[in-house]
Amino acid sequence: MTVRPPSTHLPLQEQDADRQRGKEIAVNTRLGDFLVEHSIITHEELEKALARQKESLKPLGEVLLELRILDEARLAHALADQLSISYVDLFTTPLQPQAIDLIPEHLARKYKCIPIRINGGFLDVAMCDPMDLDALEELAKAAKLEINPLISTRADILESIELQYFTRNYRASHAQKLENEIRKEIDDEKTKETRIFAIVSNKGGVGKTHTAVNLACSLASLKVKTLLIDLDLGNANVGVKLGIHPKYTLMDFLNKEKDIFELVTGTDYGFDFIGGQSGEYKLANLAYVQKLKFIRNFQEVSKNYDVVVFDLGAGIDDSVLDFALAANEVIILTTPQDIVSGYACVKACYFRFKDIETRLEKKMKNYQMKTEFSPRFIINQVESVEMGQKVFDKINATAQKHFRNGNGSQFKLDMGLLSFVPYDREMFREAEKRRKPYSIAFPDRPASKCIRHIASELLKPPSLREAIPAGGLKPRSATQKQEVPSNNNHSPKKSFQRFVEILKMRF
Repeated sequence: MTVRPPSTHLPLQEQDADRQRGKEIAVNTRLGDFLVEHSIITHEELEKALARQKESLKPLGEVLLELRILDEARLAHALADQLSISYVDLFTTPLQPQAIDLIPEHLARKYKCIPIRINGGFLDVAMCDPMDLDALEELAKAAKLEINPLISTRADILESIELQYFTRNYRASHAQKLENEIRKEIDDEKTKETRIFAIVSNKGGVGKTHTAVNLACSLASLKVKTLLIDLDLGNANVGVKLGIHPKYTLMDFLNKEKDIFELVTGTDYGFDFIGGQSGEYKLANLAYVQKLKFIRNFQEVSKNYDVVVFDLGAGIDDSVLDFALAANEVIILTTPQDIVSGYACVKACYFRFKDIETRLEKKMKNYQMKTEFSPRFIINQVESVEMGQKVFDKINATAQKHFRNGNGSQFKLDMGLLSFVPYDREMFREAEKRRKPYSIAFPDRPASKCIRHIASELLKPPSLREAIPAGGLKPRSATQKQEVPSNNNHSPKKSFQRFVEILKMRF
């Protein structure tokens, strides 16, 4: 995170109440003018807010929120610009544990703030109100450092407080209990191996969720017991694509309200799914105990399936990559319009893969390090076979040029092409209107045949797979049950242990 310090550091001592009230009035006036000047609110909306403020004596920002003239995010960004103080996104910014330790929980809750990091002789702190001089003074006394105030939204700060100040003793003891339970399961040599496929992309709009849903449909048509998990906790829409509104979602599980088995929702298409929930909650914010809880319960529910498909959120932050790399295979989805994003995705995955394997070898006794990263590509929305092949070849050539084995590196990148999927925008839109998977609504379209081909290829060992041009495919018989190949590189015990260690790694 790049933090821009405020243009002037606020005085933290000898501030009387009159001076603070006068400063707040001045800031309110300037804030209102600033919002109007930058067309964030209208002059009429400002007059309405000032009239309400005169009655309530509340800060102008709070009044704007009450009147729903602004939402928290827009107000926070406006304040940041107006005060020349950096805005911080708490969902993407790592918080230093040593910084958290400097501010007691009761002060964090009292002043709606969260420490970010120690920055030289300053402590960067995200605050709702960086002009609260009493807060700055008390925080400085507690931390024994001068406070560098940053701005974030109240909702984000409160969520971070809950995650970061979760009772330390309880967290440690509960985490140890969960770890012991997980390791006990891992030590059982009878642990069934479930194949896990993670679908990832660097950006939204490339058809990732459509692909995940239709892939699950196609796997189910091959008599393979399939579970689709919507792990995009920020923009979950698997249920929307299916026309199903699950009674419970992953958030109910993570919030300790429901058992994971209660989250499993059946479909009319032969597979089950676990829904996510749209909102601001991201995988990056899962606390240590929450991740362990997911691992422990995922281990139990996955025993009922041959294949699990992860529909991950768009982006390449470490949390998304860790879930992807914990799977047996990473499937990268891109389009001819997103070649750079496709390359960025494989680059991020490859470097994270090397980091994970190096650390796992040091941590896990007798661990056989994987040195070859073999992502599989689906080139979506192609207009011709030549276009799709050209996209893959360009990404592959660029990646091999920059990441080829050299300088003593023991790691190797071996990209593969699963298939192309033709561009069929109008029919995909029609399928969405019908609230049906595309491959069910239009089973004879070339794109549906390609997706069925991808499903059948995933059930083969990688060395026997074949990328077949878009449109030139014959659907496999739905009555023939396909066998899920075993992972020859790792036993079920080792595979699941690797899955566990990767998801724990960031904690």
